[in-house]
Amino acid sequence: MPSQFLSVRALAVSTIFAFIGTGAQGEEFFDSRDISVTDRDLFHYLKDRLNPEVYESALSKPDAMRNSLVNLYVIRKGALLAEQNGLVQKPELDYYRADGADRVALKYFIDLETDKLFDDTDWEALAKEQYIIDAEKYVAPEDVWVEHILISSEGRSFKELTDRVAEVASRIEDGTPFHELAKLYSDDPSAERNEGDLGYVRRGQTVPQFEEMAFSMNDQGQISEPVLTRFGVHFIRFKERRTAETVSFEKASPLIVSKLKETRGSTFKAEVLAPFRVEARDLLVDFNEEQLAREMFRRLTE
Repeated sequence: MPSQFLSVRALAVSTIFAFIGTGAQGEEFFDSRDISVTDRDLFHYLKDRLNPEVYESALSKPDAMRNSLVNLYVIRKGALLAEQNGLVQKPELDYYRADGADRVALKYFIDLETDKLFDDTDWEALAKEQYIIDAEKYVAPEDVWVEHILISSEGRSFKELTDRVAEVASRIEDGTPFHELAKLYSDDPSAERNEGDLGYVRRGQTVPQFEEMAFSMNDQGQISEPVLTRFGVHFIRFKERRTAETVSFEKASPLIVSKLKETRGSTFKAEVLAPFRVEARDLLVDFNEEQLAREMFRRLTE
């Protein structure tokens, strides 16, 4: 959006961030000898916790700055008391402070280097290669749209089952709409919601006897003879068939590229750090692996 159309509030928020982010004086916010919280601390605290798209809404909330400063104070006061009470030793704190800073800096470096590798990668060529390798994944199989009525065999004698099936068959013969019969007679729990409409089903999604009948029909509105499965007896109404269709590379490409970037991302990060691992091994001074392991075990368990 052009700057002249920025709301006064948005401009004010932008000014706050610019001031906090560039201030060199390190303004203190608390009158305390023990706890220090500066404008730069606040800037990094907010940057770490907020996404850019919510800067305006988050920073313009009532007491947003006050609450953030209070949070920083609480964190540092608690950490100070933990150290003073011997709950954590200074060498350990020094390690975590340095390690945390190093990990943040390392992330920025890895992101920069992997972005370069991403930019140098011909994703379309890789996607075409993957599309050929996984060709069978991009064929939408044949499916049929069917409705059904299930007369369950559970809890019914053979005569009760056959009488119920005969009653439904008679109502179908009389021309009663199939969806009405599904609501009245079907023992499929979903019938109350979908009136027997199963939508499109593919091979392998239903029991073999049901599948064989469903895929053998071709005429819209055709109703099958009773079909016996382990669930009971079904009446199947055919609505439509969709033939197998290949998904074009143009349609599949965005998803393929997205998956490739996801999987290649971790590989690229490993590639960025691999030379450093080699360098570290070359620079390691001679040491006794077993002796050092025993010493670390002793110190960790004492």
